[in-house]
Amino acid sequence: MIPIGDENPRFSFPLVNSVLLLANIGIFVYGFFHPSLYEDWMAQYAFVAGGFWQDPLGHAYRLVTYAFLHGGWLHLLGNMLFLYIFGDNVEDRLGHVSYLVFYLFSAVVGALVQGVFLGNSLLPMVGASAAISGIVIAYMFFFPTKQVVTLLFLGFFLVPVKIPAFFYIFVWAVMQVLNSLLMIGNISFSGGVAYLAHVGGMIVGVLWVLVGPKRSLRARSRW
Repeated sequence: MIPIGDENPRFSFPLVNSVLLLANIGIFVYGFFHPSLYEDWMAQYAFVAGGFWQDPLGHAYRLVTYAFLHGGWLHLLGNMLFLYIFGDNVEDRLGHVSYLVFYLFSAVVGALVQGVFLGNSLLPMVGASAAISGIVIAYMFFFPTKQVVTLLFLGFFLVPVKIPAFFYIFVWAVMQVLNSLLMIGNISFSGGVAYLAHVGGMIVGVLWVLVGPKRSLRARSRW
């Protein structure tokens, strides 16, 4: 199921989400035209669990920087599609500053969860998906009845259908958890996807909804 939009109006301009979209896209596009430089960025800024645990302070910055690098066009476009669809409404609900902190914290915790379970791995991890996983889970709790417009494959055709956010995201979340459990047993099952990092971001999403700072519904309606 490929999401292409949602039916959920917002009450404020998604300033932080727009900057995050531009930053992720801009970094990748610049690197695409400067491949040798992008390889250097990968080596310097990707998260590597084995290297992190050997020198946590020296590698601490990678807990954030990895989330602004991507491994290819499909990796980038998939992440940015989810960020574009779900991020604006979550920012609207949290407020700009809280949303930025939430995004970065989800990225950090996602990397740490990946690192805890795959502590000896020397494979570099990049991508915004841990941060976006936190956003998607928060969206599910904040807007469970809003409709997500998604494309379904029916034979040779792609058909747009509307699915309540809770059901769409719940299925997506179950798949992340199941794949992460397989990944713990054998990293080769992951197909190169950091499912454990996704789960880390999802945990932050749940906790932020419960206890994190957010804009009141009354203040949101007046914005």
